[in-house]
This record gives sequence, C-alpha cells and structure tokens, in this order.
Amino acid sequence: MFQMYIYSNQRNGEIVKMMNNKKEQLKDAIFPKIKWEGEEYDFYLGCDYHGLQNDASVRLAAQKILDLFPIKMGLSYYGYGINSTVQNLEKTAAKFFDTETVVTYPSGYLGNLILFRVLKDEYNIIFVDEESHYSMMDALQISGKPFIVFKHRDFKDLKQQMDKYLAPHDKPMIASDGIFPVTGEIAPIPQFLNILDKLGKGIICIDDSHGTGVLGDTGKGTYEYFGLKDSRLYFCGTMSKAIGSHGGIIPCSNEFKQICLKKGIVLKGATMIPNPILAASACAFDLLAKYPQKIKKLHENAIYFKTKLNKIGFHNDLTPTGIAYLTLPSEEDLKELSEFLKNNKVLTNYSEPKSYTSVPDTGAIKFTITSNHTKEQFDKVIDLLKEWIYERF
Repeated sequence: MFQMYIYSNQRNGEIVKMMNNKKEQLKDAIFPKIKWEGEEYDFYLGCDYHGLQNDASVRLAAQKILDLFPIKMGLSYYGYGINSTVQNLEKTAAKFFDTETVVTYPSGYLGNLILFRVLKDEYNIIFVDEESHYSMMDALQISGKPFIVFKHRDFKDLKQQMDKYLAPHDKPMIASDGIFPVTGEIAPIPQFLNILDKLGKGIICIDDSHGTGVLGDTGKGTYEYFGLKDSRLYFCGTMSKAIGSHGGIIPCSNEFKQICLKKGIVLKGATMIPNPILAASACAFDLLAKYPQKIKKLHENAIYFKTKLNKIGFHNDLTPTGIAYLTLPSEEDLKELSEFLKNNKVLTNYSEPKSYTSVPDTGAIKFTITSNHTKEQFDKVIDLLKEWIYERF
C-alpha cells in the first residue's frame, strides 16, 4: 500500500503530495510512468486505458463548465435534472456509439440493475457466467427472477444448463461481462447468439465496462469487436475506465431510452452526474472519436505484450483487450514475484485467490495495458520475469 496521494500534472511534471490517514494511495491518472517518493515506476495499475483522466483537454472541459453551472444540479432525470451539459454528453456519446441516444447514470455499477429491471418483461429466467462482476450478481438478486450459473465462458455448459432448466414457455436472458476484469478474457458472444438462434427466443445482456472505448475498431465495445448488430443484444458500459471520467452509460434507441426513464427506478431516484464530470466525459468521447489511432495503438500494445508473455510461459488469449495477467501454481511464489516487480520499479496489481471476479485459484498479477505504454516498457517486464524465473527455478 502507498502512504501518500500523488497527483501528476502532465503538462509541467509537478508533483503534489497529500497525506491521507497515513495510508499510501495513488491519486493519479494512468500513465506509462509515475513518480512516487522521488523515484520513477512503470505503471500498470487502474483501468484508464488511454490516460484520458489526466488529459489536458478533458480536465479543461471540466474546469470551464463551472463558469456556467454549479457542481451538480442536485436533481434526477425526473426532477428537471437535464441541462445543456447533459444534452451535450448524450449527443457526443450517441455519435461515438452510432446510436440514436444514450442513457447516463451516476455509476457504471448500476447499469446491470437498470437493464435487468427495464427488460424484465423480455425474460423470466437468467443464465449467468459464474465469473461475472459483482454488479451483475447484485442485479440478479434484485431482479427477483430465477437464475442459473454456467461455467466460465463455457457455451457448451450454458447449452447443457438450458437443456436442463429451460421450460418450453420460458424466455431466457444470457448475462455476462464482455471482458473479464482480471484475466482480460472476452465472453463468447457469437456462440451465445447461436444458442438463442436455435431456441428461437431470448436476449443477451453484457456488462461492457472494460470493452467501452477499448474493443472494436472505433472502441464501441465487445459487440463491435465481433461485428454483431442484433435487436436481442443489450449492454451497459462505464465512463470510469477508458473514457477516463465517471458514471455509467447505455447506448440505445430513443424508444428504449423512454422505457428506461419510465421503468428504471435508478434514473428516478438517483441524482444526475455532476456537471464537470459530464463535460469531461463528452470531451473524452470526442477525443477518442477524432483520434481512433489511440484505440489502434492500444490493440497493438495488447497483442505485443501478450505475445511476449505467452512466449515465456504465461498464457494469455491473443486479443486486443487492455488487460494481461499471469499466475503461478504457488500463491507464495506469486506474492514474491509481485514484490520483485515492485522492487524493480514496476507497479502491478496483485490479487489474492478469489479476491475479485475472474481471479484464478492461486491469485493473479494483472497488468493494465494502455495506448500510452511503450514497447521498451513491455520488454523491461519480460526481462524481469525471465530473470525471476531463472533465479527462482
């Protein structure tokens, strides 16, 4: 753990340290490098896949809006909470996703809850991947509908569970993360859709928090990555990861948005996203739309690093997600390796066994890959891993 917040100003390299209850934490955008205690580290933490949370334009957009509006409206959608800042974000985000509109809400964690409630007449039983995010598991409980858990990313087991539990009159919903947060694995959505094709009914709902702004040629997410467009496909995303801001988002049609506003109690009861965050999000979406090479660079970095990891025995799917990981048979060895990397100025995320969704049985070291990382940084990690393996085994 870190004892101090660190805020790095990308424009002038200024470092400001603030004590916070004597606990070491980072307060920084996700950069390829970061300074802590006067020393420079390669940074593989967080989930800001393009470094937009500290982009000068994004920060300026947040600052300027305070000249026009208060920090927040203090209202929900149903309480006159819509102003031009909300409208600008929704227009910009809809253009990014190529949809008629979007629904926005205070936290990406609420997306599954909104969708499960709004879609409740479209399904009466849910089949969910066992490693789905906590937000999805909470939404399952609140939905009040029966649900069946299938093995992680195993569409054959999904089919078996459906054969066992699906009654002739049932309308199924398949639920899953789009990208799993520790392993970076992608849900087999085309195979899910094939199962529904054979059934002739059902819908799919995914939490695409780690896919939004990452997957697909233009960053629209997991469905774009697979080239899928289908009225049975629904998803929610977040603006707190690749977009570098905060809040949840559901790209949709105007008609579906009205249904969300009518049936989605979260939108009735929750205060709108603060105005600076709305402005920052709009700016970030606009930047990604104008500079798709950032998304392409992230894909290139992901494939490069994962290929290198695979060559030295740490298997990763060769997909363009911004997550790579490694695991070892021994939890103690994994802890030792994590500390070795830190001592060599590489900051990674070590997760204890089953401490988070999709963490392997002995734990994992996760690397967040960004469009800003360099090949030299990845090569340094590979060299360190080789060194540790040679010394340890």
